[in-house]
Amino acid sequence: MNVAKAFQDIDKIYFPHNLDFRGRVYPISPNLNHMGYDIARGLLTFAKGERLGQNGWYWLKVHLANKIGKDKLSFEDRVDYVEQNHE
Repeated sequence: MNVAKAFQDIDKIYFPHNLDFRGRVYPISPNLNHMGYDIARGLLTFAKGERLGQNGWYWLKVHLANKIGKDKLSFEDRVDYVEQNHE
């Protein structure tokens, strides 16, 4: 939280990354980054927001179904599940 508070009045921040021998990319900053804990990710917002669009909504619904344990269904069935259980 102290790191987030230190950056709260700054418009944009950048996250330097390291690349390992397998080609995986990891942020260098250990405490506040987009790949960290849910609380850390929840504190971040994009400097330049963009609309999800139709394709983005589709994948957001797939991700939501994955998070509630429906990850064995087909993508279309996951989207249908989320739409049927929206309320």
